[in-house]
Amino acid sequence: MRDPEGMFPEGTGRPDGELVLLGRYRVLGELGRGAMGTVYLAEDGELSGRRVAVKMPSAVLARNPRAVSDLKREATTAMRLSHPHIVTLRAFEASNEGVFLVMDYVEGRTLEEILLEKGKLTEEEVREIFRPLAEALDYAHGRKVVHRDVKPSNILIEKDGTPLLTDFGIAREMKDTLTRMTGKLSSGTLPYMSPEQLRGSPPSPAQDIYSLAATMYECLVGHPPFHRGQIEYQIVNEDPAAPEGEETPLARSILRGLSKDPEDRPGTCRELVEGTPALRGGKRGRRSAESGAGRGAAPGGGGRGRRVPAVWGLLLILAAAGALFLLRPWAGGEGKGTGSSPGRRAAAPGKRAISPPGKKPPASPEK
Repeated sequence: MRDPEGMFPEGTGRPDGELVLLGRYRVLGELGRGAMGTVYLAEDGELSGRRVAVKMPSAVLARNPRAVSDLKREATTAMRLSHPHIVTLRAFEASNEGVFLVMDYVEGRTLEEILLEKGKLTEEEVREIFRPLAEALDYAHGRKVVHRDVKPSNILIEKDGTPLLTDFGIAREMKDTLTRMTGKLSSGTLPYMSPEQLRGSPPSPAQDIYSLAATMYECLVGHPPFHRGQIEYQIVNEDPAAPEGEETPLARSILRGLSKDPEDRPGTCRELVEGTPALRGGKRGRRSAESGAGRGAAPGGGGRGRRVPAVWGLLLILAAAGALFLLRPWAGGEGKGTGSSPGRRAAAPGKRAISPPGKKPPASPEK
């Protein structure tokens, strides 16, 4: 590839006009460009011509020492990750030939491109794509790494259908730097940002869970949860419309993932995708239990609303049995009992059935 626009510093070209970075990465062509920078396809001369993607930040970022330092920190963190569903970041380079990142080249399309073509996906397709991605995010969270920018354009689908996450922390860092420098928020990311992210809270796995839920919502519905009007206000203050098929476990789980309070969201990305309840102690567990009680008869709820009538029915049966037992000496002439009060014996099961959870019923008096 030649450099007709003067994008690369002097010294990166060879006599034949080809561009070679650091004497190693031969640039073959441009893959894409945007406000954050440009991505090029290149061959790694030290790895037998293996194809890689070279991401060069925009000039305004590359010339800012703080931006370069922050980008290097995020890249160093991302290079610790090794997972089959995460695009591997190979190197961060900063020299007189420019600032750039080198990562594996993925031959395929972004999820954003697929959605532009298909409009939306089925639940089966959503689960097939997001199960591996949830596994990848949970893996990263277990190593204290937060993606911070989960959205369709950062999800790559290989030709064989394998989904991959890219740009762990990298794109978000560049966007945050541009926001600091220009005072403008990146509109391409806003619909997937959590309320606490908009407030400037420190990165957390709960933010990735929200962004993953917003991305899954878009796959099912055809657009993000909030995509018109004052999006920032809506993210912080309004509830999203339920996706079609609200009663399915996946749809309900996505809505949980979009909760305003991080504590009300599924505890892991796997829980989000599988639609499994977060049964644990602490604030999230208590709120889930309270929510389940309110939906007693709803599918997938705690079932508590159905258990209460069953308990009362059992008590009525036991009470009737106890009354018949008390009347037996008068009706059948069996004047003597068995040495214990039939009334107490009939009442004891009732007491056990309505004892509060965690408390044992009073022990019967010893003979």
